[in-house]
Amino acid sequence: MKTKTTLVFVHPHFTVPGGAGKMILELGKRLSNDYKIVMIAQSVNDEYRKNYPEITFDDLGGPITDSFRFWLQLSRWRKRTHLAIDKYYKQGHIELISSVFPSNWLALSYKKKRPDVKTFWFCQEPSAFIHIKKWRNAIQSPIKRFIANTMAPMFAVYDKKITRFANTIFSNSEFSRRNIGQVYGRDSIIVYPGIDSKKFHPVDFGAKENYILTVGRLSKFKNINTLVTAISELKNKEVKLKIVGDGEEKSSLIKLARELKISSRVEILSGLSDSQVADAYAKAKVFVLCSKEEPFGMVPVEAMASGTMAIADNSGGPKEIIDNEVNGILIDHMTSGKLAGVLDDLFANQDKIKLFSSKTKEKVDRLFDWSVSAKKLKQILK
Repeated sequence: MKTKTTLVFVHPHFTVPGGAGKMILELGKRLSNDYKIVMIAQSVNDEYRKNYPEITFDDLGGPITDSFRFWLQLSRWRKRTHLAIDKYYKQGHIELISSVFPSNWLALSYKKKRPDVKTFWFCQEPSAFIHIKKWRNAIQSPIKRFIANTMAPMFAVYDKKITRFANTIFSNSEFSRRNIGQVYGRDSIIVYPGIDSKKFHPVDFGAKENYILTVGRLSKFKNINTLVTAISELKNKEVKLKIVGDGEEKSSLIKLARELKISSRVEILSGLSDSQVADAYAKAKVFVLCSKEEPFGMVPVEAMASGTMAIADNSGGPKEIIDNEVNGILIDHMTSGKLAGVLDDLFANQDKIKLFSSKTKEKVDRLFDWSVSAKKLKQILK
């Protein structure tokens, strides 16, 4: 009987929900019939072991990448990662797949030790904190911000150098593919993230409630303040906003809603279960994503799978997800005023919301299903 090839994934940590982690977990789950799946990470919460029994998690037990201690001991964690990979290499044939930064640094360097191992890299986008100054300047700690800006030029050189050890690079959208080509001078193969259609359930339009929804980490670059401001500018004062997520901008958003005198119409929901989030998607009239140049944008896909039309800035990955004026709306250079105008038009003409929402699921089922993504990845790995 032929022994299964082991796919060894390296990811920073499985401690908080994130799109990159979700992607490799769901793909690993669907590839587990054909491969042995191993996930190496600095730290792994037991919840992930319970939810993904098909996967072997190898927890290195060190500080996660948010910690300054991790970066002080980077060479140590690279060595520990290589030792963990070696364990599976000695058991039989492996293929190595690294995830987001800095796991690509830890894993791709293994190629120097074992040139015979095929190495792949899931690059969601070139590391923002290395290649994009505005991301570094958004770091709240002055000390960490200074260190990031000081080290960025040196990190950029190494980041581009280590990329040559990847046999193949995967990107998550045409937008990311272009960015990867510009930064690394390498082409990549697009493997779209998917969604678990069993978790998302459209409801009859009559069961939808009178609120707008956004979902995601409450960080500065999600521009949720634009949406909160737009709610204050709406002519229709009956429309409410639900914000699902948590993060460093939560208190600022609460303060902004208070200053705009719309606290009674804005609700921030943190710590919801998957079923509660799915319910929020399904019952919303409209979903809005305000971030610009989003590499892909998983949340509009989840909204559309739930039968809810999405609005997004006309940039980045959402341009590949939303068909403008067909199953959603794309706004050029979104501002609160432009967004408020679009929302006022929709809520004054709800047949349009109903029409757009009726056309969302077909595209999701065709392009953004995990089984479709896993099938494509399997063909590449062969």
